[in-house]
Amino acid sequence: AAETIARATPDLASNGLTVVRISVDEIRECFLTTHLLELRDAIVGIELEIFSAHEHLDHESRKSDIQIRSCLPDSETLIAKRVGRTGYGLYAAGGFIQAHKSEVKRSKVSALPWIGLSPDHLWYPLQKKWLDEVFDPPSTLRFNTMTAIANAAQSGAGFALLPHFLARRRHDLEEVSIDKERLQTVEYLIVHRDLLREPAIRRTVDALTAIYKKHKPALAG
Repeated sequence: AAETIARATPDLASNGLTVVRISVDEIRECFLTTHLLELRDAIVGIELEIFSAHEHLDHESRKSDIQIRSCLPDSETLIAKRVGRTGYGLYAAGGFIQAHKSEVKRSKVSALPWIGLSPDHLWYPLQKKWLDEVFDPPSTLRFNTMTAIANAAQSGAGFALLPHFLARRRHDLEEVSIDKERLQTVEYLIVHRDLLREPAIRRTVDALTAIYKKHKPALAG
């Protein structure tokens, strides 16, 4: 009951809320940190805590004020705002592509080495489904984080499905076109409806929305 009152009447606090906690997974963390100066300039006077988590956190107890996710939570008390799409592509190190240039040229990549997603602690089900449809033999190398997959691809271990904005920052990775519809995931800003009464939360949501809008083409690829 006390938490409900605190959310609904934030102005009762003597100084108001100045710390905003943003929960993201590793992909959204990479995106936000790339544009961190823009975000800080837009919310002068507000302190940020950005932390990685793949599961939905409890807004009721303020474990998180804002979440950025690609899936919607099952709760009537939360508001989800769609702010864009993240595009994915198939990438590999230049040396790996050169070593298999004949297969790549003919778009015959399905039997070549690729980097998969671990079925345990699976955080990216849509990405795993896409990969399983493209590649025939099971992968002999699997991870459950995109950063580890990007590092493995960079080392020449095989093809990897990566967000465009993340892969294109690594200049030794090259995209490979194949006869398969590209994957995109939706980006949602999720906040408790009561917290939108708080000016610091509103300002941060507006700033995040503006950043996603400004960089929408790069994010979608």
